[in-house]
Amino acid sequence: LSNMVLNDQEKQIVFPVLQNGSYFAHPENVLLSMLADDDLSTRMKAFDIIRDIHIDALLQKPNRRIFEKPVITCTETTLDELLRPPYYTPPLLSKMPLYELRSKLEDGPIVWEFPCHSQNVERMVQAISKASFRVCGAANRDGLVRTQLQSRAEMPSFKSKKSFSLKLKMQ
Repeated sequence: LSNMVLNDQEKQIVFPVLQNGSYFAHPENVLLSMLADDDLSTRMKAFDIIRDIHIDALLQKPNRRIFEKPVITCTETTLDELLRPPYYTPPLLSKMPLYELRSKLEDGPIVWEFPCHSQNVERMVQAISKASFRVCGAANRDGLVRTQLQSRAEMPSFKSKKSFSLKLKMQ
């Protein structure tokens, strides 16, 4: 891509932007992309890496997952070239047994459909943001958010206007 499409001036503009937003090149995201590839050998390579991660986790204490933006050189042409250690199992696959993952891979590319910014996610972001202004410290913020969630769960809620009925006494 870099040699075929962009001239030197365009590279100086585009590459810093790509590097700043290089979350797409994190090994977890690359593994998920490899699982959705049309080529069976690419999908199976991703499966082999995920299987090895699971085996390592069983044999030793798993390392803490750190999500850092990877450094990209913009010379990569395949997903394999983007994939660099350390590897972690993508959270999306953490509960999926390996035998189930393998059988899905043999059927074809895996494509998940899920909302990434649902109304509940937006609500939680708002609650945590408000809590960070009210209290100091992670433990206090966590306590405030949990208290708010518990309070909301105990309050009556209505799914639609139809289920809300106001009963007034007429005198």
